[in-house]
Amino acid sequence: MSTKEQVLKYLQENKEDYISGGFLSEKLGVSRNAIWKAINSIKKDGIMIDAISNKGYRIVSSVDVISKDAIKKYLNDGNIRVEVFDSLDSTNTYLKEKGAHGESEGLLVVAKEQTKGKGRMNRAFSSPKNGGVYFSLLLRPSINPNEALFITTIAAVAVVTAIKKVTSKEAKIKWVNDVLLDDKKVCGILTEGSISMENGSLDYAVVGIGINVREPEGGYGDEIKKIAGPVINGEDIEDVSSKLVAETVNEFMKYYNKLPEKDFLKAYKDKSIVLGKEVYIIDSNHGSLGTTSEIVSKYGDSLETGKVIDIDDNLGLVVKKKDGELETLRSGEVSVRTK
Repeated sequence: MSTKEQVLKYLQENKEDYISGGFLSEKLGVSRNAIWKAINSIKKDGIMIDAISNKGYRIVSSVDVISKDAIKKYLNDGNIRVEVFDSLDSTNTYLKEKGAHGESEGLLVVAKEQTKGKGRMNRAFSSPKNGGVYFSLLLRPSINPNEALFITTIAAVAVVTAIKKVTSKEAKIKWVNDVLLDDKKVCGILTEGSISMENGSLDYAVVGIGINVREPEGGYGDEIKKIAGPVINGEDIEDVSSKLVAETVNEFMKYYNKLPEKDFLKAYKDKSIVLGKEVYIIDSNHGSLGTTSEIVSKYGDSLETGKVIDIDDNLGLVVKKKDGELETLRSGEVSVRTK
């Protein structure tokens, strides 16, 4: 544990009291200058610290530091191994390499920033520092590759449930795995894996999740500012990022450990924003023409429409078209009609 982390730990454990630099220096076996540097570094992370001469330092705001200790404090499963990084190119890429070299199931990798975050359909996933939390979990499921979508779906259910537990806010899921809060996308999910050449099953899978905790400094980029939003807007929640990570993993493992029973399906339907709604159907031919909202804006009159009447056991979207025909969608996207 670094000097900065140790200083923060002492301040968190003694929130009602001022802790002197001299005490910290002696306790940690470092110089007063090292303590001063640690305090300034903590302040740069956005944590407000009151400093009074001859008394010391005290935290005066809720702390949201993403650390191994903070995450493990809220995890239910003691077998989950946690690694935390200030920055990675991609948590999925990091874990895929680990998986390829035999790492066992249950490694959770968390980054405060991704420089090459990945989204669906080879899209980049914006992962700025101080805007969100980005994490991936290594799995070795006993399922066929065509069932990998279940992992993504469980992740969506887990994120929505975690948001409710941590913030009391009601997020929803837009088929297949978009997590929306106040009609804004607050989370990205990407599952990747490797297929065994011996039996055709999944050798390993990596489920990656990025949650927009708060709006980053300067706002969202032009390419996503119309569709992206944060989970919190000024609310003061202690350890909010670490709680969101831990609670998401807690909920995920609850359903993952009983994956063959498909218990997650009921929760997925309950949290769906499209069931019973009229939708535009956006197939693969339109997929490269822009974001969902852009496609609807430009091509809405030519898109097929229908009413979603069910989500089947394989996550197909059952849509009733205008002529009464039922069609089960297995790929593509939909957009809820607002007119």
